[in-house]
Amino acid sequence: MQSPTSSSREDQRSLLLSDFACFWLFFSNEIDMKDDNRLNLLQDGTLMIQNTKESDKGVYQCMAKNIAGEVKTQEVVLRYFGTPSKPTFVIQPQNTEVLIGESVTLECGVSGHPHPRISWTLGTGSPLPQDSRFAITSSGGLFIQNVTFSDQGQYNCNASNTEGSIQATARIIVQGGPLPSDRRHSILSTGTLRVMRVALHDQGQYECHAISAIGVRTLPVQLSVTPRAFLQNEL
Repeated sequence: MQSPTSSSREDQRSLLLSDFACFWLFFSNEIDMKDDNRLNLLQDGTLMIQNTKESDKGVYQCMAKNIAGEVKTQEVVLRYFGTPSKPTFVIQPQNTEVLIGESVTLECGVSGHPHPRISWTLGTGSPLPQDSRFAITSSGGLFIQNVTFSDQGQYNCNASNTEGSIQATARIIVQGGPLPSDRRHSILSTGTLRVMRVALHDQGQYECHAISAIGVRTLPVQLSVTPRAFLQNEL
């Protein structure tokens, strides 16, 4: 048996080098060029990405495979630096009414590049109370659980990045609960609350809420009930 000539070995080597498949991996998963027409594989194996966007950032790796085996290049990291833009509101917080003891969320969503940082303050600009009942949601909203009367007031959603800052304000209106559903309580056309046959259990704080397009105004009133027997003794 004759050993292969030098010429035949060169031909085999050329065949192995030319007959290979080249493809790219994104986070170790093969990229399907048919899924995105922005991606093109050039003849020399280069991956070309047109109109890059933030979702393109990540770890890439080129793999070549033929009958002799496969080989991978070192991993390369693509970083994305978009055009800087000021924060803008996608969702602005709205005035919200809530009953005592319930939970409430003031939604706030922003966009911008770099992605804006969201923080919340009281209407006065002071920090939120150091209270476990207060939390900022993953989407940027303000969540308050087990609401009390002291939570009523204005709250500011603040968003900022390197390009600027914006602020939106909303008010939480805390209600003590609906009026009893009986015939003793009625609201007159003037807005006055009338309570017939007043009893001791009627005493407490009542609130009148006036709501219009320009805002909300609340007037609390304390009702005190004096027993009839006490009045007679005073006389």
